[in-house]
Amino acid sequence: MIFRETGVQFMQINTLYQLYDDVLHRRPLVDLARHFLGIADYLHYLFSGEPVMERSLVSTTQIFNPVLNDWSAALVNELGLPRQLFPPVVVSGTRIGKVTTSLASELGTFPIFATCSHDTGAAVAAVPAEGDHWGVSQLWDLVSAGSGAVASAFGERLYGGELYQ
Repeated sequence: MIFRETGVQFMQINTLYQLYDDVLHRRPLVDLARHFLGIADYLHYLFSGEPVMERSLVSTTQIFNPVLNDWSAALVNELGLPRQLFPPVVVSGTRIGKVTTSLASELGTFPIFATCSHDTGAAVAAVPAEGDHWGVSQLWDLVSAGSGAVASAFGERLYGGELYQ
């Protein structure tokens, strides 16, 4: 069920296992929580007051369904997690809002944008490369020499420069 819902390989470092451990051993903490946020998204929340999660990191939680482009309701229910913990998912560059009123009094008013929160994605975004003939690879890549397709961790396939799900 997990792989079918997420397309992500089973790894104990994925968030799904950490949250399930919280359900089993720290249920009062789960019941007290208002939002599930990654570190970068928590910083966005502190600046803007808006709970959202950026898609590059959401894909690594093993709770996100890339076909539906939303949290997997089946996994959230199976894990016994409250659905309201999971905020809207946004892409990098999305304007989340503006700095909170309390911070604006000290810092001035400015917009807050979602940043690429996955470490590899952020590193790739920082590479000063141009054009179509460069790339990055990790051990997570699955490459098919027969079809010329590359499957990502979210189960998408790249054909001739276009992304298909």
